[in-house]
Amino acid sequence: MTLLLKNLPITTIIGAYPSERSTPQTILLTLALTGDFSKPAATDNLGDALDYASLHLRITETLNAQKPRLIEHAARIVADLCLSLDGVTSVSVTLEKPNVPVPGASAVFQLAASK
Repeated sequence: MTLLLKNLPITTIIGAYPSERSTPQTILLTLALTGDFSKPAATDNLGDALDYASLHLRITETLNAQKPRLIEHAARIVADLCLSLDGVTSVSVTLEKPNVPVPGASAVFQLAASK
């Protein structure tokens, strides 16, 4: 079973240039979490499910604490956090950084990981 969370906005410090180290930017995450989600599917109980709001908060707090320079490293941090969740066996992370230092461009990095 796969749970797909699209376009999670995360506002954090990310980037290698000095101007990026002082001003938070919003990145967008799309997560494909694979695991056994049969219990919440059967019970319709949030306590049995992956709480999106809690996950969003944990990712935001973790990235804000670590302040990654590269999107590749940020995606790895997110993947490791997702793999620490009960029931998640693999994850695909797509991280988009809309405001790169090239006018009109964005950067997107994809990473897949499993336990």
